[in-house]
Amino acid sequence: MGDFGPILNEHFRLNDELDSLLREHSHQAAADVARRLVEIADQTYHELVRVSTVGIRTESGFIKRAGGPGFHAGYNYLCHTGYIVGVCGAEEAIAHCEQAGRQRWDGEWKQRIRDIKAHEKLIMTIKSIINETPGIIQSDMLKQYLDIDSLTLYYAAMRGEIVRIKKGRSYALTLPTNEGETE
Repeated sequence: MGDFGPILNEHFRLNDELDSLLREHSHQAAADVARRLVEIADQTYHELVRVSTVGIRTESGFIKRAGGPGFHAGYNYLCHTGYIVGVCGAEEAIAHCEQAGRQRWDGEWKQRIRDIKAHEKLIMTIKSIINETPGIIQSDMLKQYLDIDSLTLYYAAMRGEIVRIKKGRSYALTLPTNEGETE
């Protein structure tokens, strides 16, 4: 069995890089770093399962199971922020939740899967409402549909699911032209 020191050093370097990219709102680059963090977490987890169920001591310190606190930063990003802003889709986010759940805290990741599925359903509802009422004013939608909030609409626009056009003190909501076309 090799020393995990270099792997942990790379993990910590990537974790710092992820934090920096998030502060800069560079989500595509953050998703790439998060995917690399996931590879490291998965590689380390499988190696640790192979050698021990308790943990091992390395020159760099003690690792227990899947790496201890902070080892799931890549999963956290891809299953939440990266999914919300649209740099990874629901299928990828759910796959990462399932992978992380096998490694640790299964219940937490199952809840995230339920949240992703509920969010996808809400986005479909929003798109259906906009399709039925193109140009609906955001503030009117929020008054009429209490389960929809402005942050969900903001992120749906960021993901390209809907289009928000400033109109007075609110926004007119439409679907992107390639999705809104009907015959």
